[in-house]
Amino acid sequence: MVEKVEKVWKAGTQIPVKAEVACAAIVDLQKRLGKDSVTARELLDASRDENAPLHNCFEWDDSVAAEKYRLTQARHIISSVEIIIRRESDQPIVTRAFLNVKPPLPKVEGCFVSSDVVMTTPAYLNQVLKNALSELRAFQKKYQAYQELTGVFKAIDAFEDSLK
Repeated sequence: MVEKVEKVWKAGTQIPVKAEVACAAIVDLQKRLGKDSVTARELLDASRDENAPLHNCFEWDDSVAAEKYRLTQARHIISSVEIIIRRESDQPIVTRAFLNVKPPLPKVEGCFVSSDVVMTTPAYLNQVLKNALSELRAFQKKYQAYQELTGVFKAIDAFEDSLK
C-alpha cells in the first residue's frame, strides 16, 4: 500500500509559504548541520539570507519587530497574572486573572477581560468555554492512541454535549 503524507499548517496558522516548503527547508537545514534536530535560533539564522525559502516568514524591519515583541511582552504580562481563590474546606483554586476574548463588535482586536467579568457575561463565558473545548480536543487528537485516556475522552465528549 502506498502511503501519502501531506504537510499542512496547523489550523489558524498564517505563514506566507506552504507547509511543504517550510518542512523541506527545516529538513535541509538539519542535513546541512549534520544533526537530527534544529533550534529556533538555527532556523532564524538560516533564514536571514533574502534568498532563503523562509526569509519572508520573518519580520526584518527592526522597528516593526521591536514593537511586535513589546506587544508580545505586554500580552505575556497580562496573561501571567493569576488569582488564588481560597475557600474554607476546599483546596485553593488558582486561575488566570485576565482572559483573552474577542469583543462583540466586528473587526475589533481581541482584548483581555477580568475573570469575574467573563463569569458574568454570557458572550465572554461562551467564548472561554468553547476555547477550553478546542484545547481539550487538541489534547484528545494528540493522545487519541492511548487507551488509558478513554475516560478523559468521554468526559470531553460530555463537556461538548453540555455546551449545546
